[in-house]
Amino acid sequence: MNSTVLPTSVADLVPAHRLDEFIAATPPRLFGIGPVSIALHASDARLAALLGAALAHAACDTPRPCHLRVAAIDTGAIGWPRPPGVPGTEHLRPPMDEVNLRAGRLIQAIHQAGSCTWESYDAGTRTGLLLTADAALVAPWEWASPLKRHIAWATREEPFGLLHGAVIGDAAGGVMLAGGSGVGKSTTAAAALQAGLSSAGDDLTLLSLDADSGVVAHAAFDAVKLSDATLRLIGAAPPPGGVASGAGIAKHILPLSTLGAGRLAPRVPLRAILLPRLAGGPRSAIRPAVMAAALRALGPVSGFVMRVTPESSFALAARMVRDLPCFALDIGEDPAEAARCIAAFLEARRP
Repeated sequence: MNSTVLPTSVADLVPAHRLDEFIAATPPRLFGIGPVSIALHASDARLAALLGAALAHAACDTPRPCHLRVAAIDTGAIGWPRPPGVPGTEHLRPPMDEVNLRAGRLIQAIHQAGSCTWESYDAGTRTGLLLTADAALVAPWEWASPLKRHIAWATREEPFGLLHGAVIGDAAGGVMLAGGSGVGKSTTAAAALQAGLSSAGDDLTLLSLDADSGVVAHAAFDAVKLSDATLRLIGAAPPPGGVASGAGIAKHILPLSTLGAGRLAPRVPLRAILLPRLAGGPRSAIRPAVMAAALRALGPVSGFVMRVTPESSFALAARMVRDLPCFALDIGEDPAEAARCIAAFLEARRP
């Protein structure tokens, strides 16, 4: 490949006939998240385990209405040639090593220089590709929400998709905590789980519109990222294996389901969007918020996190904000008290 020509499609990275041969020879694992299903064809056991850990809860037997297949290939593990790099990025390290490649206005491929990993998606064949030189070098936080970009690509034209937020509640109903980093989402959600509520996601959740239930959150990934301070606040032990370090943060990644049996809820009908902020004081409070504030908290952050489909992420957020009431959540000093405040809010809105 000419070093001045960068790949912007699945076919640029792996020839179609070779990819078809790989998929035909590699038995898939099938996962279902609400209306979406993914047939994952992994090149080796290590890569299958890394991708499957946060998706194991979603294992299913039959395809869903929005079905895609993903070929996940560790070239070093199976003796394929190393994927091409992007010239001038060799010195970059996670999380500042990502290069987005566009065809027109659309991001068609993403390259992570630190691990020489590519992600791309072919909408015509509904086929995604994850191609890495060495899965062991992929940043650990990527495994907390595996294939999120492929899901975003596949749902770009659908009335459902992934949005950034923490969902807590139970089978009767729940709330989405929306906002950027540092507003107390994960700490409050973890405290709510400790108090007996369930969750459909700590960071990313797939939202859909149901004719009977309205807006429904579907658990996408069984993973939560918590700091040492949050673990101490909720009385949970840090997991073995260290922390996942990001840009100025250090958080442990652990299965959300480890915070309590049955705490990961596959499906939660949403009753409201809450906009948390760390207010301090002895008590938490929930008060009405304007729709514009909810859209600012949900839309831009979701687009930034997903990267590949910012316009559709924002449009989905706008639909959700129109269909759900919005409230500000002023979080007090005690996470357990904040969890009780949310539980009382939900109890008052049970159908």
